[in-house]
Amino acid sequence: MGLKIGICRFSQRFDIDFYAGSASALGTDLRVQMIEGLVNLGHDVTILSEVPQDQLWLLLTNTAKIRHPFYDYRFIGKVNYSPGKIPKGGLDLFIVECSTTNVRFGGVNLPIFGNLMRQLKDTQCVVYQHGALNSEIGVALGEMYRHGADKYEPNLEEPNHFRDYFYKIKQNANAWSIWTHTPTPAKILNDERARSNYVTWCDDAHYLPIGRSKNFDRALVRAEPEDLVDIIYIGREKTPKRTARLVELAGGDTKCCKRLLYGKWNNPPDGWYYGGFVEGHGRVYELLPKAKAAIHISDPWFYQTGMLTTRLVQASSAGVAGFVDAEWTSAEESGMFGESSMISSHDQIHQYLADYSEIARQQASRLATWEENLDPVLRETMR
Repeated sequence: MGLKIGICRFSQRFDIDFYAGSASALGTDLRVQMIEGLVNLGHDVTILSEVPQDQLWLLLTNTAKIRHPFYDYRFIGKVNYSPGKIPKGGLDLFIVECSTTNVRFGGVNLPIFGNLMRQLKDTQCVVYQHGALNSEIGVALGEMYRHGADKYEPNLEEPNHFRDYFYKIKQNANAWSIWTHTPTPAKILNDERARSNYVTWCDDAHYLPIGRSKNFDRALVRAEPEDLVDIIYIGREKTPKRTARLVELAGGDTKCCKRLLYGKWNNPPDGWYYGGFVEGHGRVYELLPKAKAAIHISDPWFYQTGMLTTRLVQASSAGVAGFVDAEWTSAEESGMFGESSMISSHDQIHQYLADYSEIARQQASRLATWEENLDPVLRETMR
C-alpha cells in the first residue's frame, strides 16, 4: 500500500512545468521528476504549495484533455492539489524543499508553509536540501521552532520577520530527516547555523542519488554531426572558482574549439559564443544537442560536500558527453561517471572528444531512474 505524501516548497514558487518553469526560482528539474517517480511507485502525492496560475492547466491534464507539447503529464492526474491544507486523515510523509536566500521571494508560499506546520502532527517530515547552504537558504527549522515558542501576535498584513510566519508552531511529535544529493549527507546534517539548525532538529540524513526520467530527460531537438560545436556550458556566473575552472578546462581563449555559453553572465569568458540567459529548465534539452560535449563544474561548497546536481545527468541524456571537473570527486565516487569522463585539463577533452557519442551512451547506461533511487530512501526514512 502506498504512502500518503505531501510535498511543498519552503518559500518560493512551486513550478511544475518542466519546460517553462523558472530557471531563476530553481528546483523544477528536481521536483517534477521526484513527483513523477513517487506516483510511479504507487504513492498518493499531494502538492501543498501554490502552483503559479499559468501552470495550473497541467493539473487538468486528464479531465480537460489538455496535453503538454513535449512531455507526458498523465501522471499529474493522480496528484492531489491542496495548497495550505493538510488532507483529511493526515500524511505519512511531509517533504519540504529548500529555497533561495530571500525568504519572501515567491510570495504566498512562506506563509503557506507556516500554516501547514501548524496543522501537522505525528508525521515523518523531510527537508529536501538540494542547494548550497551558504547561498541557498535551508528550511528554517531553527527559526521556526524558536519563534513558535514566542508569545507573539503577528501582523500578517505587513509581515517582515520569521516570527510573523512561524507563530504558534510546535514540534507536535513531528520527526525530521534530510534528503540530499551528496554521498556524504552527514555534512548537511551537521549544519549548525541558527537559521536552519539541522543538527538539532533532524534525526538523520539520507543520500538520494540524482535520477533520470525517460519522460523528461531527453533531447528535444537533433543536430547534424557537422553542425555541432565542440563544447557547451549552461550555468550562471557565480564564483571566481567556477569561472577559473571553466576557463582552464575549456582551454581559455584558444582557437582549437568552438564553444557555446548560456546562463546569467555579466562577464562571459573570452573564446565563447555567449547566447544569454535561457528561462525554463527543460530548454537545456534544446541547447545541449548543439554540442559534442558539456563541461560540468561547480562551486567550492559543492566540491567540499560532494553535492551533485541535475546537470550531471542532462548532458548524457541529450546524447552529449559530459566531462566533469576532476576536483568534483563525488561525481566519480557516485558511480555516475567513469575515468574517461573526469578531466583535469583541456587536453583530455581532445583525447576523448572523438568518442563523444559512445561516452554519452555509457554515461547514460550508468544512471538509475528516480523510482529506483527513491524507493530505498523512502524505506530508510519510514522505518
